[in-house]
Formats: sequence, C-alpha cells, structure tokens
Amino acid sequence: MSILETWLAEAESWVGTPYVTEGCTKGFKGGSDCGHWFIKMILAVIPNSENVAFVMDISHVQYFKKNVSVVDKVMSPLAFQVTLKEIQPGDVVFLEYRRISSQPCIYVGDDHFIYCDTSMREMVKRPLPGNYIERIVHVFRFKCIAEEQ
Repeated sequence: MSILETWLAEAESWVGTPYVTEGCTKGFKGGSDCGHWFIKMILAVIPNSENVAFVMDISHVQYFKKNVSVVDKVMSPLAFQVTLKEIQPGDVVFLEYRRISSQPCIYVGDDHFIYCDTSMREMVKRPLPGNYIERIVHVFRFKCIAEEQ
C-alpha cells in the first residue's frame, strides 16, 4: 500500500471519533480534538516525522496560536504548500479560527474532507461548509506522497 493510501485509510479510521478536548484516542469509546488526531496521524504514517510531530505535540496549543506562519515552519520539513486550486487527495488544509491557524482537515477527494467538527462533536467526512472554505489559510502536500506520484 502506498503512503497516500495508508494516509487516507488512517484518516478514515478516525471518522466517528467523538470530540474530546486534549483527547488523542480514536474510536467511538475514545475521543480527540482537532490537533491531537492530526499529530497521531503524522506519527503513524509519514516517514521521518518523529521530531516534527514531537514539536507539534509539546506545543500543541502554542504553535498554532502564535501566528499563521508558525504552521508553515512546523510543516515545512515534511510538506510544501500548494494552492487550493491544486488540491489533491491526501493534502492537508488548515483553517483559521479566531485569527489563528488551528484546524487541520485532510482532503479525501470529491470535495470531501475529514476533520473534527466541533458543532457535531465528532470527526466527520463530508464537504466543508461554505464558511469553512473561506477560512482556509494553508494547503500542504506531504513530500513523501508527492514523491510517490
């Protein structure tokens, strides 16, 4: 199985997981927030991600809240930015929330994303609502996935 296929399968396995602040366990009996599941996904699938995921984990709240450019610095060892028009399955978008870049969403194709929907209190797979599209501030593609294609 390719890294992309593994990445998308791992993302799918989080769908239905309840929203739990500071949680990081998948499944109906577990729970996660919008950042911790993403960190676990990176560690589970993306090669050589240990140092980047560690930095993300220890500063989970702080690294997003400083400013949008911090996301780029944290992601740049593993991924590069693309435009929304170039988006492909497996790409990650970050949404702005309260003036910070804080919510990762994984694009899975056909206008569907996997993300933590705090209003539904769970991880979902569906199109982003219109107001979410307007809040996209970054689109990243993992280097290891791009190299496979």
